[in-house]
Amino acid sequence: MEDDNRKTVIRSFQSEPQAHITQLHLVAMGIEAWIEKDDGGGAYPPLQFSNGVHVVVHADDAAKAHDVLRSVEEEERAEAVKAKPAKATRAHANSWLVFVGGLLAGSLITAGVLTYLQVQEENATMEAAYDNNGDGLTDEIHFFEAGQLMRIHEDRNGDGKMDDWTFYANDEITKSHSDDNFDGRVDTWIEYTGRYNYRVTMDTNFDGRPDVTSHVLHGVVKRADWHPGASERVERRIMFKNGVRAEKHTDADGDGRFDITTTYDVFEREVGRRSYAAGG
Repeated sequence: MEDDNRKTVIRSFQSEPQAHITQLHLVAMGIEAWIEKDDGGGAYPPLQFSNGVHVVVHADDAAKAHDVLRSVEEEERAEAVKAKPAKATRAHANSWLVFVGGLLAGSLITAGVLTYLQVQEENATMEAAYDNNGDGLTDEIHFFEAGQLMRIHEDRNGDGKMDDWTFYANDEITKSHSDDNFDGRVDTWIEYTGRYNYRVTMDTNFDGRPDVTSHVLHGVVKRADWHPGASERVERRIMFKNGVRAEKHTDADGDGRFDITTTYDVFEREVGRRSYAAGG
């Protein structure tokens, strides 16, 4: 498949780690190869499964690239037939991965993208790590099982420590944890019931206990509750309309019941305040 820029797609896959293995084979033989994918700039990895991840070479190198990959595939089939027992096959695969890691460090480190790739249990479990800012430190790791994305770990501030963890099931995000003050402890938890429907729990004073919970429906915040010290008692509740604060309910005396309601206009300016009737 050739375009006006004289490049050819040699192989297409459903995940980036699989594509990188093919890319490494080509680079090792002196063929310039690169990855093309449409996953929202890395923001939506599950799109790789539907849109594909493509290994691309210059059109003039296409014939040589096909020959290289055909030779590799023939060698792998021959090894699979000869390898006995199954454990020996896995041991050989792991040894080969050490070689792949060496090629990767020598050939791709200049791109500052992929720092290592590991495959275990005959491709059942795969890990791909990235150095996105080229500082020599891994700042993003993708974990795959049976070809499906399971987790993404990220280092957002470049200190060499992971501080954001996102979890997936059946190509859908299910939850995420983050360390927003970078002290090594999780302080924000998000649980998804759909891509745009989720609950956010936060530890705003960083004492290890969640104290604010907000609810988002269709990507728009609906309610936020303040419950210091992970208490079941809500001392303050804000209700939103179309994403804008509309009402605030306050438990001023700490008896577990709201005492004051404050209302706001569309610019979130206070327009009214009333006290609950005694016993109400």
